[in-house]
Amino acid sequence: MMTYGMVTLVLLAATALLWALLRRARLSTTSCAGLCLVFALMAGGSYAMLGNHGVIERERQQAAQADEEERLLKLVNDEPGNVQAMLELGALYQGQEQHARATPLFRQAVVLSNGDPEIISLYGESLVLEAGGKVTEDAKKAFDMALLQDPKQPQGRFFEALYVMQHGEPMKAMQVFKQLRKELPEGHPMKEWLDGMAASVGR
Repeated sequence: MMTYGMVTLVLLAATALLWALLRRARLSTTSCAGLCLVFALMAGGSYAMLGNHGVIERERQQAAQADEEERLLKLVNDEPGNVQAMLELGALYQGQEQHARATPLFRQAVVLSNGDPEIISLYGESLVLEAGGKVTEDAKKAFDMALLQDPKQPQGRFFEALYVMQHGEPMKAMQVFKQLRKELPEGHPMKEWLDGMAASVGR
């Protein structure tokens, strides 16, 4: 069974890949940060605010998300080939924990992008989130496809190792995590997450 901490790692990994992908699509830093903030808040538990100020702030954020959803839905409907809008809408739904609505958007984005490996991994991550943190067989197939094109992709390797761990081989998975951590550049956020995964395995 996946612990809360391990699900958090899944969310953080999704945030990192989404940020990189949206920046590659030349979306502004402000827009990227706005989309990825939902993941960061969710993963850290910070969205569970207390007190009157927290309630007001949460209502403000919900109103802003509703406006953004309306804008993106119109874009997706008016421009069926707009991959960026699909990714943004999928990210919005994931932040709202509406994973069943996010997954089809990422699946369609895979088709429209002609199988971009980073988008394939986003689709795989959405399947993992929809399954409550479990790397399903369909998700593994997605990561297999992504790694076939880009064998060094950190997110794909992370989730493949997570699949191995969930199937009773934590030490084998840890070897991948350690190697991946070693290869990542200094300051890469996944290093901290991999440390967290090592701690969860050690417990």
